[in-house]
Amino acid sequence: MYDNKGNVTTISKNIFGGLEIRDNDGNSSTISKNVLGDLEISDNKGNRTFVSKDVLGNLSIQSSNGKRTSVTTDVLGNKAIDDNRGNRISVRKDIFGNYEASDNHGNNASIKKDIFGKIVVDDPKGILETVKLQLVEELMKK
Repeated sequence: MYDNKGNVTTISKNIFGGLEIRDNDGNSSTISKNVLGDLEISDNKGNRTFVSKDVLGNLSIQSSNGKRTSVTTDVLGNKAIDDNRGNRISVRKDIFGNYEASDNHGNNASIKKDIFGKIVVDDPKGILETVKLQLVEELMKK
């Protein structure tokens, strides 16, 4: 696979069924499942991240640098993203299918479709970086 700068990335399966991702700069990452079904993401620089899902579908993400993040979903489909540094982002879907987000620092953002069906992202502080792609993909399905 080539990007617009001519860099080459290869993706293949390893002998354990995990994905190996390598680029022409010598970087490599592996994505695999452990015996509990949790994802383990590691790279050749010693970074490791574990992603697990509980029975309610809530995610727990732990990285080797000590950062922990949890993504919980309530019965209405609203999401809360919390980390161990005291940050919290709440994302809710309104009755029109648009997403409104706010963090515990007073910042707000939105992702919605305009009257022409074009997706509009209003995120001046970048609080949605971790979930922006997922929310845009959900809006594109409609």
